[in-house]
Amino acid sequence: MHSKAVVGENAFAHASGIHQDGMLKARETYEIMRAEEVGWEASRLVLGKLSGRNAFRQRLQALAILPEQEAELDLAFIRFKALADQQPEISDHDLRMLMSTVP
Repeated sequence: MHSKAVVGENAFAHASGIHQDGMLKARETYEIMRAEEVGWEASRLVLGKLSGRNAFRQRLQALAILPEQEAELDLAFIRFKALADQQPEISDHDLRMLMSTVP
């Protein structure tokens, strides 16, 4: 049996919506160790076209730009998905720009 390192940069990056949702609900479901235990700052959710609404909402909340009205969040999520179809990863800067134009 061979041992393989599972501590590379992408070992703690989650792009799939179902994995992101699972990470938000119970991190240990998708990670057998904490990123901090092997020298990384933290796990990260990579926002892109596979991301779901829960990860999108969580990132907006972390950036303190979560809309108060659910209808605004619905519109923002539609715009987020359209942007995600155009580029592989959505940055925090992209989210701030997107949210600055949501009515």
